Amino acid sequence: MITTRHHSFARLLFAPYLRYLFRKHFHRLNIPASVEGLEQGKSVLLIANHFSWWDGFFWYQANKLVFRKNFHIMMLEEQLERFWFFKYLGAFSVKKNSRSMLESLEYAADLLQQPDNLVVIFPQGEIEVPWIRQMNMGKGAEHIWKKAQAKAQLVFGVVLTHYGAEPKPTATFYMQLAQKTTAFADYYHKVLQQAETDLREE
Repeated sequence: MITTRHHSFARLLFAPYLRYLFRKHFHRLNIPASVEGLEQGKSVLLIANHFSWWDGFFWYQANKLVFRKNFHIMMLEEQLERFWFFKYLGAFSVKKNSRSMLESLEYAADLLQQPDNLVVIFPQGEIEVPWIRQMNMGKGAEHIWKKAQAKAQLVFGVVLTHYGAEPKPTATFYMQLAQKTTAFADYYHKVLQQAETDLREE
């Protein structure tokens, strides 16, 4: 597997590029100022929906503004080999249906033993449309959480995009503390219902 190799110079290079990308492609990012009940003295396992190429960038930005921890994200090995620069920003690899997959899960759990770390994973395992009603969930998140829950906090994260009266989309972030990884699909459906209600009221 490919492990994270954080580098401060890489972060300095990436910050203005990310600001440029968001300004160019989005009308606004609606990111909550905080997550209710979050403890700064514990690490964070963030389980998120996976619907676009932007997802890693979204949570990189949310970490900067909300969690303020050392960012880590699980990424498919073939993608990380292609976009190798991301390992300097916190990416590490996973190869599905391989012997090394368990190594990646153990690596993620080990990262969560340190209170200053945040680990993002996408349990869907592949990109799916954002308003999907039936979510396919792998078991990797549950394995990580069982190993790390004594030292970490579990946060569910959902990002949804929509076009209003603007030519560029708005990305809205939903985040909530959780207890069980298996409850993510239910939380996701709850967010969809809330988002649909909010859009009707605009």
